[in-house]
This record gives sequence, C-alpha cells and structure tokens, in this order.
Amino acid sequence: MKRKSKLDRALTRFTNFDMVDFMSGYEGYDIKSASSFKDDLRKVCEDAGLIYIAKKRWAGEEFTKEHEDSDTVVDRLIALIVHEKIQLEKENYEKNRNKRRRI
Repeated sequence: MKRKSKLDRALTRFTNFDMVDFMSGYEGYDIKSASSFKDDLRKVCEDAGLIYIAKKRWAGEEFTKEHEDSDTVVDRLIALIVHEKIQLEKENYEKNRNKRRRI
C-alpha cells in the first residue's frame, strides 16, 4: 500500500472546508446572509413587476433578450440597498469581535 505524501495529508484536512464561511470571516460579514437578502429582495421586486430576472442560459444555447437582466433604476436601488445591508453586517461583526476581545 502506497503511503500518502505530506501534501495529500495536508489536503485531507480541508476536505470539509467551506470557502464561503472562510470568506465571510475575511470580508467581515455573512456572505450567505447578504446573498439570501439580495435574492429575496430581487424576487419581491420581480413579483411586483419592477424588474426582470433573466432566464438561465445553458452552454451552447443562443443568447437572447430573455437571458439579460433588466437594468432599471430599481436594479440600481437594489444594489445600493444590498451595499447598505453589507455595511451594517460589517459594523455588527466588528462590534461582536471587539466584545469577544474584551472578555
């Protein structure tokens, strides 16, 4: 039986590693939460007829107008709202981090 190399042993420690969780810590906010918030907000706006969410395009499929998201003022406002949500998440993350350091 062949022995595992040092690299193989090191890589096995990362088999259950969640990159999104790692990046959340690095960026200072919960990426999954922000993404979910954005998706929910876009869905509400689409249901109200304010924006158009593009149909997914598969490999080899011809690009048509239905594969392009709308680009309206509402789309820009969604981006601003999500940005503000991320800033609030970062502030809360910093406050919690500072509390943990004092304890």
